[in-house]
Amino acid sequence: MVHYDGTVRNSLGDVIQFVYGEDGMDGAFIEHQKIDTFGLDNEAFEHNHRVDVADCKSGFLPNTLQIGVDDSSLELQIKLDEEYNELLNDHHLLRELIFPQADGLMPHYLPVNLHRIIQNATQIFHIDKQKSSDLEPAYIVEAGQQLDNRLAVVVGDDPLRGKFKPTHRSRFACTCAPDGGRCCS
Repeated sequence: MVHYDGTVRNSLGDVIQFVYGEDGMDGAFIEHQKIDTFGLDNEAFEHNHRVDVADCKSGFLPNTLQIGVDDSSLELQIKLDEEYNELLNDHHLLRELIFPQADGLMPHYLPVNLHRIIQNATQIFHIDKQKSSDLEPAYIVEAGQQLDNRLAVVVGDDPLRGKFKPTHRSRFACTCAPDGGRCCS
């Protein structure tokens, strides 16, 4: 039986598994998905995900943001660099440590179909990818960080939470940026 702390115990209360299914994911909800950023080498990853607001070639694409949206301040560049470094660390963690033998075409099992969530949000909120966005890039980075902080595989303050969160956060972070992180619609 699965208990409130995420452990699986027998009728005597003995721990059988510290985390349900050994990874905390319910097999009924796992989906086979491809992580778009997984197969990118470091140069392609930087080209797709790093934004330099001072450089026209690696900054925001023309007409991506509405006029008046902050897209060139030093504070914004610092936030974007911090976010890029987090993505780069996650990318390294996935490719070098978690799946060192996997190629970029190998699908992974995830409990959430992120591409479908993005597609549904695009339809529900009537987002036209051809139009400029009125979202501030700094707001997008901060909202992503807040979401990341709320993600939990093991609920509570149990020491197990710290052991499982980085792996799942990395998969989530790398999957969440299919458009290269340049503009979250």
